[in-house]
Amino acid sequence: YVPKNTKFSLAYAVQKYIDLFSCKYFSQMYSEEIIGKIDIFVTGNAGSRLLLVAKNTLVQDGALSKELPILVMKGIPCFGHTQSVNKSFCMPSIDMSVQEIYSVIAQYNVSRKHINEIFENLLEKVLDEFLIFEDKTIALNKKIPNLAKYSIRNQRLLLAYNLELYLKKLKQSLRAKQFSKYYSASKPENILKISRLLGSKFALDVLFLSNGNNTITEIAKKLNKHTSNVSATISKLKEEGLVYLNKEGKPVMTISTVKINF
Repeated sequence: YVPKNTKFSLAYAVQKYIDLFSCKYFSQMYSEEIIGKIDIFVTGNAGSRLLLVAKNTLVQDGALSKELPILVMKGIPCFGHTQSVNKSFCMPSIDMSVQEIYSVIAQYNVSRKHINEIFENLLEKVLDEFLIFEDKTIALNKKIPNLAKYSIRNQRLLLAYNLELYLKKLKQSLRAKQFSKYYSASKPENILKISRLLGSKFALDVLFLSNGNNTITEIAKKLNKHTSNVSATISKLKEEGLVYLNKEGKPVMTISTVKINF
């Protein structure tokens, strides 16, 4: 089934069936990264009618469970590149830099209205501190920035800085909850950073002793090292999402696998 006057190619139509069918086996194909079945399929408005037809066809043929819900983000702007705007396609990532985020915002001419909505409906509900312009530099502040006094360019810059802050917080939160999971690095700078960190035997010893049973002082005693050195290493591991501190202040390792994507 392909709607009349469609702009979609046959390959695009087939891809919808492949996407849905893959949901059934996704957790088996990527067992190191995903625990449990796919709970919900989220899609943009483009091609959503075709996707729903594909789902009904697969359900009727017994190839897909009818219990898989599809959430269509109709009328909701998606954050990412499309080839119609930029031929250099870029998939949004939790590791996006301020420069990468700003380039998307600038290319899509994000309006003042949408910037205000993102701050009010997302950032203000998640962030405890915000990045603002202060004496021509960027600084942390407890209050949400007064966007009205800034030019549209500076509003977009502030949005980029605070979205990066949000992504960092989200990354730390996800890693803290995913015990015995994997660490994934794909950007050269991230690969180099994690390689340097885990290339240290001392850092590895600290990491393996971060089992939730030892305090930082106890780890230092077991390794016969100064507490300050262990504490500094714990901070670096925590910054990369490899450990977190439990309610007792004891470091806990969050990963079992390090994955490098080239």
